[in-house]
Amino acid sequence: MAGGAVWVRTVSVLLRRAAGGRSLRRLLVLGGLLIAGWLLGGAAQTAHADEPRRRP
Repeated sequence: MAGGAVWVRTVSVLLRRAAGGRSLRRLLVLGGLLIAGWLLGGAAQTAHADEPRRRP
């Protein structure tokens, strides 16, 4: 059981080191912003598609 805990701790340390790089963090933030914009744009299009068209 102790070996499993050591392995989990080792993996989490490696992941923290990998995520600690500034360039990787910037890429993750940029990717998150792009995905958020994509989702918000899709939601806005869906909301406008449900509105009835006005006749002149």
